Amino acid sequence: MNRATARIIKESRALFWPWCAVVLAGVLQWLPFGPGYSPRDYAYGFWAGLPLLAALSMGNEFQYRTMGLLLSQPIDRKKIWFEKWIALFGAVITASSVYWVMWQILDTEAGPPFVPTLWMITAACSAAFWTLVTRSTIGGMVFTLLQGFVFVVLANVVMWKLAPEPPAATVAALTTAGTAAALGYAA
Repeated sequence: MNRATARIIKESRALFWPWCAVVLAGVLQWLPFGPGYSPRDYAYGFWAGLPLLAALSMGNEFQYRTMGLLLSQPIDRKKIWFEKWIALFGAVITASSVYWVMWQILDTEAGPPFVPTLWMITAACSAAFWTLVTRSTIGGMVFTLLQGFVFVVLANVVMWKLAPEPPAATVAALTTAGTAAALGYAA
C-alpha cells in the first residue's frame, strides 16, 4: 500500500459512519411506519445528508486541527485535494444511488428528475468552499443548505411570476423564507 492509498483510506474512514447514516435513512423508505407515513419524509436524509458528507471531508481537518499539518507536508496540494475528492465523490455517488433506487422502487415523485442530480452536484462542489470559509463542518453544511434554500426560493419566485396564480407551495416557501430571514436578522 502506498501513501496515496493510505490517505484515501483515511479520508474514507472519516466518511464511513455518516455515510452509513445517510444510506440507512434512504433504506428506511422501504419500511412503513404507521398512519400518515410518507416515503418523502425520509428523503430529508438525501437533502441534508449530502451536504453533511461533503462538508466532512474538509471539516475534519479543522475539527482535529490538522489543516496546517496537512498543508505543511511536502506533497503537492493538488494530490491532497484529489484524494479528498475521490473519497467524497465515492460516498456522495453511492448514497445518491441508494436514494435513486428507493425513489424508483417506491415510485415517489421527487420533482423534476434533474433537481436531485443538480442538488448532488451543487452540494458536493460547494460544501468544500463553505467549509473552508466557515472553518467547521457544521458551518459548511448549514451554508450549503442555505444556498440550496435560496435557489429553491428564487425558483419559486420565478415560477410565481410566470404563473397566472401562485401555487400554495410557493406562498408557503416564501412565507417560510421571510420568517427565517426575519428571525436570522433579529438574532
